Amino acid sequence: MIEAMANSDVEVAIAASDRLMDFVGRMFEMLERDVAPSTLDCSLYGDYGYLMLNDRES
Repeated sequence: MIEAMANSDVEVAIAASDRLMDFVGRMFEMLERDVAPSTLDCSLYGDYGYLMLNDRES
């Protein structure tokens, strides 16, 4: 796709983009179907301590 865009080959770039979008769509369908949501949960449950650069008072 990048090569087609660099060469200004619009038709090839559009076809490559369409194939990429189809692939991504299938990937997300598989993730939604086969992967438990809890596996993808990366929330920190309100713990914002990781944002603290220095816990000492200035």
